Amino acid sequence: MALRWARGEASICAEASHLPLQTGSLDVIALCDVAHRLEDVPRLLSECARALKTGGRLGILEPIAPEQPKAARYLNAFERLRDPSHVWQHAPADWRAMLSAAGLEVTHSEISTARLDLYAWARLLHNDAETVLRLRVLLHQAPQAVRAFLKPTFYADGSGDIAFERHYGIFIARKAR
Repeated sequence: MALRWARGEASICAEASHLPLQTGSLDVIALCDVAHRLEDVPRLLSECARALKTGGRLGILEPIAPEQPKAARYLNAFERLRDPSHVWQHAPADWRAMLSAAGLEVTHSEISTARLDLYAWARLLHNDAETVLRLRVLLHQAPQAVRAFLKPTFYADGSGDIAFERHYGIFIARKAR
């Protein structure tokens, strides 16, 4: 997947696995809502670590999955149905392990949630009525661990809409050396 970013006034587009940046050339890198569309997140994190100066920071805001593997698989199938470009949402423990393996020290992490309405969320990607129905069924039939994570609310107004929580991991990591 190609990433686009700005450095000063220049805009750059490159493959996530091979960032055309000099080693140790950046103080800060921010990744927002991109990693769940990549096949090789550890490679991207290694590239970010390579490009950071010693003491440089990597900030990440990314949707996350529950820690339980079965619940994570269910959630990722739900996400992929809505967005075919979706690859995998990692759990917080996975993020910490991948950052550490890339040579980055996690200095801060937290989880934030956003309450979403299913219909509005599905419309963002122009899902058709059949896909929205399948998403509704997945929420209705979700295993208990997924229900506990998403906290769905089934509207009683006859619309069929469902509100649910989407969880985001916020990670700040530092390149120690």
